[in-house]
Amino acid sequence: MGARTSLYSQRLFSAAILLVSVAAAIYCPISIDAAPSVKRSRLHRLTSAFASYGADNHLLVIGSSGGGFTLWDDRTHDEGRELAPGSFWGYGFALSKDGVRFYYPGSRGLLECYDLKAKNPVSTGLERNAKCNVVAVDHENRYLATGTMGAIELWRLDGGVFHRRLMAQPVCGVVSLDFSPDNRFLDTSSIPPPDEETVGGVALWRLSDGVKLFETKRGAWAVAFAANGKELISRSDDQVVSSLDVDTGHVIWSRQGRDASAMSISEASGTMAIGTKDGWVELWDQPHHRRLQRLRASEATIVAVAIDGSGSQISCVDSEEQVTRWRF
Repeated sequence: MGARTSLYSQRLFSAAILLVSVAAAIYCPISIDAAPSVKRSRLHRLTSAFASYGADNHLLVIGSSGGGFTLWDDRTHDEGRELAPGSFWGYGFALSKDGVRFYYPGSRGLLECYDLKAKNPVSTGLERNAKCNVVAVDHENRYLATGTMGAIELWRLDGGVFHRRLMAQPVCGVVSLDFSPDNRFLDTSSIPPPDEETVGGVALWRLSDGVKLFETKRGAWAVAFAANGKELISRSDDQVVSSLDVDTGHVIWSRQGRDASAMSISEASGTMAIGTKDGWVELWDQPHHRRLQRLRASEATIVAVAIDGSGSQISCVDSEEQVTRWRF
């Protein structure tokens, strides 16, 4: 395991989630009139987990840091197929917007890529240069962002050309990245090593010139843009979910309780899923900060949650390696 990963090994179970979707940002909350169908299955060798639906909502990929990836695909009836075992070490991966490839931090701390059609690892042209803990792809499939200790780097996907470096706090590891719906901004969250007195925080960057517009003084495991692009949703290191105004960085809403262990947002539906330490998944109408429903997954801590672009499928992984999937 790389040095950056080992610094955070005691806190991996509260790792952040990157949800990737290219659906249009139109608010359309899920229906809760009928109970969802539910399926449960098991993972193996779980240390920490990250989950993401593909752009067409048929594909679910779950990554276990220190392990590999597991695939569910409704079209091919793949149920828990293992991909690239032992290859993933980091805080999140990113599916390309065409749903063909996913990018992830590899065992050497460098960017790696897996092609879902070819069913094998492929070269990106960045392997020798792009060091990362976490990765994100923009909404036009043009740029890729990588985060590591104290820095964020932007790369062009067509040819693997380096574009720009953004400097975060030097001793804090970047653990979450997300592009704004219009691709004009990038949000990041960072966490300090356990023995450091620095606090990390959520930052917003303007991509046209690399200027940091603001940074909070509260460490966060995850951050993502709301569907309307006007709020940032963060999950802090003390497990509080909050909404921040993108113009000021000020908190405009916080969920009550310090038990949020995972979160994910559907960009199209505006629905947010929050996993808790006691095994619940909460569904929220994020634009109106209103809770819609609670789903019981297990008695164990939810370590990853994903919601698809339509808001009609929700999946989670708990600390006992159980995968629970709901369809509305």
